[in-house]
Amino acid sequence: MTDSQRFAELCRDEAESLSRLVALLDEEFAVLEKGEMRRVEAIAAEKAAALETIEERGRARAQWMLDKGIHSVEGVAAWLPDKPEADAAWRALEDALEEAKARNARNGAIIERGLERTGEALVFLRSCAASTLGYGKDGTTPDIPVGGRHLGSA
Repeated sequence: MTDSQRFAELCRDEAESLSRLVALLDEEFAVLEKGEMRRVEAIAAEKAAALETIEERGRARAQWMLDKGIHSVEGVAAWLPDKPEADAAWRALEDALEEAKARNARNGAIIERGLERTGEALVFLRSCAASTLGYGKDGTTPDIPVGGRHLGSA
């Protein structure tokens, strides 16, 4: 196997892993849109495994590049012009990475909006609860006791 064939294979493996992540991000998007929060947790576990695979494959490609004296994206660009198979695989990898970033940003925005709405609802509910408790001895409204746990601390 030539160097360019090995590089193409490594890029294709990594792009394949990114494609799996994109599929999971699409599944996550559908679940977020439906509000099926229990399914989000299962998808998160699958995403963690997919990210681990991507990291492993990325390290293998990066190590191969270092072993061949290619130390940067510019170095790859300089090495690729006469290697069409490797060039196509590299471009496919770059495209897959951009796709995964875009899908992740989209899902992150949905999650952020959900957190904002939840925060607004909590403020509203606390103010409603405070208004039903009347006033303390000093004329102020009492504080509403809240739990001591924070999101993600379980």
